[in-house]
Amino acid sequence: MQNVIVRTSGVVAAALAGLIVSSSTASALVLIEKSEAQKLRVDIQGQQSKYVACLVKAASTCEGSGAGALSECNLSTGTATPPADAKGKFAGDIAKCDGALNFLKKAKTLTATTGYLAIGCPGDSNSGTAGDQPYADMTAWQAGTPPSTKSQIQTLATALGGLSGCLTAGTGSAKDQNKCQSGVVKAVSGYAAAIYKCEIACENDYKNKKGNGGGTDAAVCDLNAGATGGAGDANFNACISKAFAKATKVPFSAAVNTVVLPALATALNGANDDINNQNDCAP
Repeated sequence: MQNVIVRTSGVVAAALAGLIVSSSTASALVLIEKSEAQKLRVDIQGQQSKYVACLVKAASTCEGSGAGALSECNLSTGTATPPADAKGKFAGDIAKCDGALNFLKKAKTLTATTGYLAIGCPGDSNSGTAGDQPYADMTAWQAGTPPSTKSQIQTLATALGGLSGCLTAGTGSAKDQNKCQSGVVKAVSGYAAAIYKCEIACENDYKNKKGNGGGTDAAVCDLNAGATGGAGDANFNACISKAFAKATKVPFSAAVNTVVLPALATALNGANDDINNQNDCAP
C-alpha cells in the first residue's frame, strides 16, 4: 500500500472481502419454506451483509482523518497510524461490528450443532485446504467470520489499490483523490449490498416472483461473469440490472470493470452457493 488510493481502496475491498468463501461441489440442500432452518439461514445471510457494511463504515471513518499516504487503518488489528482515527474510535467501531453477530438469533429449537447441520454446514474452517472444511458448529462458524473477513480485506486492499482511477483525479492532491475514491467506494459497496439483497430474495423465493431459487439448487441466483447482470432467472436478472444501472450512473473506470467486478461476481456467487446451495455436512 503505497499511496492514498491503495489506502482507501481497502474500503472498496471491504465490500467484497467479507463475502468471499471457499466453495466446492457438494450434495444439494433445499430447505422447506418458512421452516426454522430456512428462517435461520436467511437471518444469518442478512447479518453477514450488515457486517460487511459495518466494517466499511468503520474503515471509512478511520481513514477520513488520515494523511493520505500509507495505509493507516488496519481492520485485522484494529490499530491506526496517526493522524488517522483522530477521535480514537476505530477499535471500538470494529468491536461493535463483531458484537452484532449472533448466528443463532432466530433459532428456537435448533442448537449450535443442530442448526449448523440443518443449513448444510456452510463456511470453511481451513482455507489452506482444498474444498470446504466444515466448522464444529454454528458458534465456531460465527467466531471464524471476523478474522477471516478482516484478513481478506487487507489482501484485497493491496490487490485493488489504484484501480479506481482516482490517482489523477483533479489536481492529484490527497483531498481530491479522497473525494474521488469516496464516490467509488460508495458506488461499489452500495452495489455489493444491492446484489446481496437480490440474491437473498431470489434464494428464498418459492413463488417465482423474485428468482424462484427457494425450491432448487440450480444457479438461478448467480451473477454473470462480469457482475454486470444476472445469469439465471429473469426476475433475478432484472433485479441485478436495476442495481447495476443505479451504481454506474457515474461509470466505473476500465480497471474496476475488468478486475473488480469479475472478482465481485466470483466472490458473491461463491458465498451465495456456499450458504444456500451446498451441503458440506455430507461426505
